[in-house]
Amino acid sequence: MKRGAVFMVVLATLLALILSGCGQQQFTIQKGKLLVGTETAIPPYVSMEGGKLVGYSVELCEELAKRMGLECEIVDVPKDELFNALDSEKIDIIGKPTKITPERSEKYDVSIPYLENNNAVYVVQGSSVKSEADLSGKVVGVRAGTPSVEEIKKIEGVKEVKLYDTHELGIAALEKGEIDAYVGLDDMVSYLAKKKEGKIVKVFELGPPEWTGIYVKKGNTKLLEKVNEALEKMKEDSTLQKLEDKWLD
Repeated sequence: MKRGAVFMVVLATLLALILSGCGQQQFTIQKGKLLVGTETAIPPYVSMEGGKLVGYSVELCEELAKRMGLECEIVDVPKDELFNALDSEKIDIIGKPTKITPERSEKYDVSIPYLENNNAVYVVQGSSVKSEADLSGKVVGVRAGTPSVEEIKKIEGVKEVKLYDTHELGIAALEKGEIDAYVGLDDMVSYLAKKKEGKIVKVFELGPPEWTGIYVKKGNTKLLEKVNEALEKMKEDSTLQKLEDKWLD
């Protein structure tokens, strides 16, 4: 082969490699991994069982990563630090169900909605609290730093709002009679209430339903596209519904 022809073959090969590399643009912090930020003690979304993380969000994010050709790695991040972790590129996505709000959507990119949830009011069996009006003059518990706090503030006449670090602590306070009612996301509180063998019951839902999405750092359009594509397919093939049936019913 003539020298010129050899040069053209080498050049064509190099160009192909360059173009191939461009086509495989990295869109996660670590190549081949999806770093998922979440609290790790929020059943039924995420919890530790037998030395292994399990739950709705764990399985959802593992499936999400799989469909994106990535390995899922769960990163334990406190609730109040999740968005900071996105900003500082410690995580690629927030993996626990997180409410979609206009304020958050201005600062971060968010996926299509994938899970609907409601705030609900729970009381001890036999309580006189049956409706929102019955909360007047009552002491109401709620997990600190959650959207449920804002819902309680809208209720007229509530005597006192007590904040708890976890839903478990709030339900324990309700059992002891330290509060008259507890408000939280239905998926999470109902999971705990079921373990109380009928002692803790749901009486009504509070406020409008809220949709949750997966947040990514603002401007990472490639990752957002991949997440949305995977979520759409998971809706179409009923994977999302199967996960809800397994963990949230």
